[in-house]
Amino acid sequence: MKHLYILLITCFLAAPLSAQDGYPHPPVPAENLFYIQRSGNHNTIVYDANLTNDKKFNAKKPVNIYWIRYTHGGVKEDLTFIQRTLAYGVSSKRLGDNHYEFHFVSYAKKKFILYLDAAGNPCAKLDVNGKQIVIRKIFIAIEEKSRWTLAPKIEYVEFFGSDPYNGKSLYEKFYP
Repeated sequence: MKHLYILLITCFLAAPLSAQDGYPHPPVPAENLFYIQRSGNHNTIVYDANLTNDKKFNAKKPVNIYWIRYTHGGVKEDLTFIQRTLAYGVSSKRLGDNHYEFHFVSYAKKKFILYLDAAGNPCAKLDVNGKQIVIRKIFIAIEEKSRWTLAPKIEYVEFFGSDPYNGKSLYEKFYP
């Protein structure tokens, strides 16, 4: 019975990772905030902090966004105008010295806070289901039959990151 209990707990803890089995892990430079992967293919959208030489966020463009096109050999590409302005781009505003708020242009309800942690590393945190999470990875599950439409239907969004106060790993699932 004890072995069954351990097996069930192991399966339960591994469940959040199963949606991304087989997905590549993009390189994570020091300025990386998080990345997004979606159902359908392994192409990845990467969000990096845009820092100046003196470790300040670039006031005009605090976040750099680009694709890693794994379906094309892992090449790095800029977002297209449409992707940048209607889907994966961000809108940001300065909150204070080296402190910004931003959101996806396609979903303004979730606000990220961009800041440097105590060690000087760039971070993006947000509230999901009442919990603050320093985001490292987002997975978007898109409804299969709507995948090729102009506005695909999102089934759910998974957030992977850590607690900003104690560093423990956190996972939250969000239904928009």
